[in-house]
Amino acid sequence: MAEGTKSYDGLAVPLFGESEIQQQTAATDILTLTGAASQAGDFLVCQNSTGGENLVVSSSGLISSVAGMTTTLSSSGSPAGFTVLLTSTGAVAAGAIADNAFLVTASSKSNANAAYAYLNRATSGDDVGVTNYLLACLGSKAPDYLLGVGATSVGQGGATSNGFVVAPLFLTAAVATTTPMVGLKVQFGDSVFYVMCIAQCGLSA
Repeated sequence: MAEGTKSYDGLAVPLFGESEIQQQTAATDILTLTGAASQAGDFLVCQNSTGGENLVVSSSGLISSVAGMTTTLSSSGSPAGFTVLLTSTGAVAAGAIADNAFLVTASSKSNANAAYAYLNRATSGDDVGVTNYLLACLGSKAPDYLLGVGATSVGQGGATSNGFVVAPLFLTAAVATTTPMVGLKVQFGDSVFYVMCIAQCGLSA
């Protein structure tokens, strides 16, 4: 969009009191912040009364918030509550820290319940609050892999125990019809498949 160039008697943004900027040209940006050639300060800082920074837009465009971010999917047919648009066309190395649509970076002493958590508050049998998939891959060109655990690229050593994968394990007895299993439901195309998970009995390192 075009940058706005209007001013009112050369006055700056008021230092006290509340204010509102009303857009006059629909196709023109309402407010543009232009950094210096050697910009080091942030573009925008929202802080509390004691100077604590609650929301920051850095000089590189990074948005950080102490309370996380919340979006609302308010109407049926909306594309998403949160959308990441990918436009890079450069080569991407498998297992790279960069070039991720969503990255959770944990410090050495951080604690989290989950990198991604889903909470459905609907009651059992309710006809609302329904989610078709926990994960969905749409379109004809799917990612190469569903998961990459401790991997930098294909062929870089065998799987090892790392907190997510327990390896190596071997069957100590033949799988029988009485062996307890659970199945993870996966839809491929118009068919439903099950990824079988075998209980720990009958396995050993």
